[in-house]
Amino acid sequence: SPSVYATLLRRERIAERMKALQELVPSANKTDKASMLDEIIDYVKFLQLQVKVLSMSRLGGAAAVGPLVAGLSSEGGSLFKSTR
Repeated sequence: SPSVYATLLRRERIAERMKALQELVPSANKTDKASMLDEIIDYVKFLQLQVKVLSMSRLGGAAAVGPLVAGLSSEGGSLFKSTR
């Protein structure tokens, strides 16, 4: 039936996108999707932090970066550790 075929196509597209994300993110080699998405979310947050740190260091030097990095522990965040 058309709805079964559409469901199969959707699942295949999702699986392809998950594989593409897994290839882009270091250490996102978990087998279950929820764990892999957690790794991807952490990595995107890490990249966002890197952009902020690099932007601030360009504008204000090391004095501007220190408070941002120190604020990570107070927010409960952690730096992403690459395994590649």
